[in-house]
Amino acid sequence: MNEKPQITEHLNSYTLNAFIDGELSPAERQGAEQHITTCHACTLRVLSATQLKAATARAGQRFAPPPERLAALPHNSVLKRSCRQIL
Repeated sequence: MNEKPQITEHLNSYTLNAFIDGELSPAERQGAEQHITTCHACTLRVLSATQLKAATARAGQRFAPPPERLAALPHNSVLKRSCRQIL
């Protein structure tokens, strides 16, 4: 008999993020999907986390300097300046 894994507790943060990022094994993914279809709270957490990750990715692209500007920066001086600010 082929038993399906079943998650009876709410998804923890690790499992939730691994699910969203596609990092679960097929059996773990199946169990998480099954749980999400029956648990309203976890469904909302998955949707919320997915939206947050997408918004963060868009913001990172929006505020990224052009590649030619990054290439013009001397890498070592930026690193040294950052270290001085910390110290």
